[in-house]
Amino acid sequence: MVKALSDNGLRVIMDLVFNHTMSVGQEDHSVLDKIVPGYYYRLSLDGEIQRTSCCPDTASERAMMEKLIVDNVVHWAKQYKIDGFALI
Repeated sequence: MVKALSDNGLRVIMDLVFNHTMSVGQEDHSVLDKIVPGYYYRLSLDGEIQRTSCCPDTASERAMMEKLIVDNVVHWAKQYKIDGFALI
């Protein structure tokens, strides 16, 4: 699809949302906390996961979360030839 759009002179900008996820902790659909518990999410002063959006907030200021975002964007750019990204 990206190639077809590009062939027709359209550029593809992908909206990637990393600032929140559906599940945290050891919930069935949780992924990040099963890798490194308590690392990938932004915590409040009392140690609770912040939910300033509608969902648990990821901690993009942490090195491994930043790397996850950068690696993901690079993958989409190289493999799918996405022209640009709107990161939230």
